Amino acid sequence: MYGTVPAKQMVRLLAPAEQGATEITVDAGLADWLVGDRLWLAPTSFDAKASDYNTIKTIDQNTGVITFENGLKHYHFGAADSTATTYNSVVDIRCEVVILSRNVRVVGDNTDVNRDWGGQMVTSDYLEASGVER
Repeated sequence: MYGTVPAKQMVRLLAPAEQGATEITVDAGLADWLVGDRLWLAPTSFDAKASDYNTIKTIDQNTGVITFENGLKHYHFGAADSTATTYNSVVDIRCEVVILSRNVRVVGDNTDVNRDWGGQMVTSDYLEASGVER
């Protein structure tokens, strides 16, 4: 099996996304982010469970505007500029938007009437907070 890792696996929100919003703004030029891809938005509140999963409905490669199939369940902080300069050049508290979809698909055959085929697949992936995949 072969696949291609997206050039950018994580970007930051460039504007706040309110609860119920179906549109967010991120960096432009995400050529390998496509309609139907699954995204995860990290929590930006004191509630560690305030993350969102959603599916891209439309994406504008020129502006970085992404629309979702469903509204967000939580508020996510975003800003045009990094907050690191405000916090001793260390902490950027803008929401991380991570692409979860990959272009490798494993599809089984469920037409075997005897069901005498089987198999096992073990996969592993390690992604550091910096976005470096090992």
